[in-house]
Amino acid sequence: MKKIIWWIIGIVIVVVIVIFATRGGAGDTGPIKIGFIGPLTGDGASFGEPLRNSIDMAVS
Repeated sequence: MKKIIWWIIGIVIVVVIVIFATRGGAGDTGPIKIGFIGPLTGDGASFGEPLRNSIDMAVS
């Protein structure tokens, strides 16, 4: 019986967190930010630079 109560409490907490987490961004009308994570230096730069150029071209 105690396990069921703890499960119910846990589910209620998760539902409340999800509800409050999704309500905050409804009124945000600012610009959309685009991020890029890639290798731009070192040994992987030969792969990262063309990818960054492609992303810049797609954004413009």
